[in-house]
Amino acid sequence: AVAERMNVFLVSANLKAPTIRGGMFTGPINVDISRSEWRAATMKSNWDKMTTPFRITVHHTAEPFSSLSKAAACAEVKHIQNQHMNERSPSGWADIGYHFLIDRAGNVIAGRPLNAQGAHASGSNNIGNIGICLLGNFVAQPNRGRSYAVAQAPAAAQLTSLTSLVDRLCVNYTINSTNVYGHKELKSTDCPGPAIS
Repeated sequence: AVAERMNVFLVSANLKAPTIRGGMFTGPINVDISRSEWRAATMKSNWDKMTTPFRITVHHTAEPFSSLSKAAACAEVKHIQNQHMNERSPSGWADIGYHFLIDRAGNVIAGRPLNAQGAHASGSNNIGNIGICLLGNFVAQPNRGRSYAVAQAPAAAQLTSLTSLVDRLCVNYTINSTNVYGHKELKSTDCPGPAIS
């Protein structure tokens, strides 16, 4: 039903219309840190089913993060989930907005389940869109204070894991590389920063 309602917008944007495929996405997308490992809260009921993925969007958290510790990464992801579920709107989002996150050590972290539409690219941009977020602040934001004034560079391990994850997702869901975006290509934002294109 969502695909039918959104088709007019997808056609005008020259995007492939998504289709329903079984309602649950599975496949060999291995993660280094599971939801249980970072002690994810249970997803709320206010989520939409994901249509067949046909695009991927890459983000940064826009928060300084430099630790290589798995425990620190788990705490950061838990913090992001709490913000998304409890601070983003009066009722909060259903879960963390991203499907995958990548820490500074290159660990791929399970986010929102792939059968649930993400909340990372604004409105209809989330349809059929797998969200990947790298931990760190890759855009200088001096108006937010000293710790934000200088942009971090993505860690080499993050970029390696990002490339590998995107490649696996593209193969699994037959996503063309032209449908892999930085967030700034879909919305007026600097995310994920100039170092990731």
